Amino acid sequence: MTQQVNYEDVPPLTLGWRLQMALDRAELQQADLMSKFEVSRQTVSRWCNDVGVAPKKFILEQLPSCAGCRKGG
Repeated sequence: MTQQVNYEDVPPLTLGWRLQMALDRAELQQADLMSKFEVSRQTVSRWCNDVGVAPKKFILEQLPSCAGCRKGG
């Protein structure tokens, strides 16, 4: 018998959540993004916590390669 899932308990898949999971999987720290994109610690923290303005498009396009992801896989 399968267990019913209470979807109210499942967190939304936000950009910040995905960013933090990618950093964790790649064993990177927020400081690594700070130096790569020349932004402040607070900026990266806001991105990871879904607070304020999201990263610019050019940064979003580079994030997967920073976290070690390959295109198409």
